[in-house]
Amino acid sequence: MKGYNNRDLIILSRFMDTDTAAFEQQVRSIHEMLYLVEGTEQFCQAHEVIDLNHYRILQKSYLVRKIISDPIKPFVFLFNKN
Repeated sequence: MKGYNNRDLIILSRFMDTDTAAFEQQVRSIHEMLYLVEGTEQFCQAHEVIDLNHYRILQKSYLVRKIISDPIKPFVFLFNKN
């Protein structure tokens, strides 16, 4: 599966006699959903940076991306909005 990370998935099915093609389609669909959800843009939208050195909270995606791309300094925290 091109473009997807290798990962272990446990898929439970109620039906014992599912064919291989349908099962592979389900796995591809799950990989596509996870690929969209696990992206950097979604990560930056779900987090904010609390910078106690400058007494500010950064919520914009491009600023969060900039902070996490560099080594995080002391008293700079990554906080999940959820």
